[in-house]
Amino acid sequence: MSIKSILIGVSGGLAIVLAMPLTALAVDTPVVPVHVSQCQKDGYEAFGSPGFDTRLACVSYVRAHNYRVAGNVKYTAYGLKRHAWFHMNRGENSGKFHYSDDNGVTYTVKVSDVSVNDTGHYAYFAGVVTDSSQYRYVGQWLLAKVYDSYPTFYGNPDLISGSFTDKTTAINAVENMTPPADGPFTVTKGDLSVWQISH
Repeated sequence: MSIKSILIGVSGGLAIVLAMPLTALAVDTPVVPVHVSQCQKDGYEAFGSPGFDTRLACVSYVRAHNYRVAGNVKYTAYGLKRHAWFHMNRGENSGKFHYSDDNGVTYTVKVSDVSVNDTGHYAYFAGVVTDSSQYRYVGQWLLAKVYDSYPTFYGNPDLISGSFTDKTTAINAVENMTPPADGPFTVTKGDLSVWQISH
């Protein structure tokens, strides 16, 4: 068993060290489930607070605390006018993202990873490009972040960020809510929303 030593204080010039197994420090499971897939098979048993007696109870919790993300927006990035329209569901961990710009480039992303921050203003998502007017984009991974200013910061502009990256980086960034390298860019027309829904 691996042991981790943690300095917790100093007394009389002597360091007081707490030794504990590394397994006790690891936190691999979220406090609560946010995706239906986390409830599948015996996954629901991993959540101690709240606890779930059945898979259905776990799924019901996810759906009662679910978020959706949707938008149809225009923005300018690096001097190029762009258009994005998208919809996704955090509970199902899925969605679609469509992009076009004034250079004639278009692509579609199959979103497979979605997270929303505690305030419900920011959403992070990632997925693979499945179709594009430029074949070189197909198979690449998009990492994106959107900011919904309504209602807390009503009057401030919505924001959108996005970068191409590799699959592992994209998935980890969504999980850790790490923003893309490019952006944020101000939405100049249209609207995007991040909102909580329940069934």
